[in-house]
Amino acid sequence: MIGESGVLVLDGLGIVPAGRSYQAWVVDPGKLPLQHESAAVFTGVETIVPLAQPVPRGWVLGVTVEREGGVSAPTRQFRIGVQRPL
Repeated sequence: MIGESGVLVLDGLGIVPAGRSYQAWVVDPGKLPLQHESAAVFTGVETIVPLAQPVPRGWVLGVTVEREGGVSAPTRQFRIGVQRPL
């Protein structure tokens, strides 16, 4: 994270199947029910994906495969996920 901006750096994720998009989500794991904020929609050819949402300390950044163009809430489990250290 640089200031309030964040990026997702990828290596080896692969290109998403036709008709699908990867979507990055920011989640506060300490708040139930979980609320997912869309942070980016991308194809997998990118190495660096700018995030539209900050990732506060302790929160999780996860990536799902969704229909092309993205969705308002995740429909699948995270393919990858990481929690930002406190």
